[in-house]
Amino acid sequence: FISRVIEITGDYTLTVALPTLDNDIVTLKPGMYYELIFAANQGAYSCKCEVIERFKFKNEYVYSIRVVSELKKVQRRHYFRIEKAIPMKCRVCSEAEKYALIKFERNEFENEAAREEQRLKLDEYEIQNVDAMIVNISGGGIKFSYPNNIKRGGIVAMRFSIDEASDIVAFGRILEDGICIPNSGDYVQRLEFIKLSKED
Repeated sequence: FISRVIEITGDYTLTVALPTLDNDIVTLKPGMYYELIFAANQGAYSCKCEVIERFKFKNEYVYSIRVVSELKKVQRRHYFRIEKAIPMKCRVCSEAEKYALIKFERNEFENEAAREEQRLKLDEYEIQNVDAMIVNISGGGIKFSYPNNIKRGGIVAMRFSIDEASDIVAFGRILEDGICIPNSGDYVQRLEFIKLSKED
């Protein structure tokens, strides 16, 4: 339901406009609990509230609601994230390959033929046999363990299979320095895909 905050009082009570759903007014029952989600410049926040009463305020009907939990930041994702261990072969890209990839990502080509030539060059790079393990995966990126720490901004080429029919080759950018896993010497890394086919 969509509403708006009209007034905030000091005892965790809000006065809100009558909520609507597809332009129809929604009736809330006093004593019922709902989740509130507030939009803010830094993201969205949510909390639980209890409906107190409906009353008239400055010639319009409104609800008085009481906040009954702390505000929590809402993590919004574009993709589902799947917790799954998937073996992977990967390597850190050279500076030359990194430059070529960034150029490809930004689509800085005079024509489609030049773009295709660059794509074929990128496909020629072989993925070396460095074993890694994907910990979780989404359409936007992966978290994985790797024998060394890859610094933030590093570009990684990877090859892995989700099932017997798939052989996915992708490139990703490391989002933050790796975190060492105690007693193993491996590092947990997070990356976002920067070259992944639509089919994959």
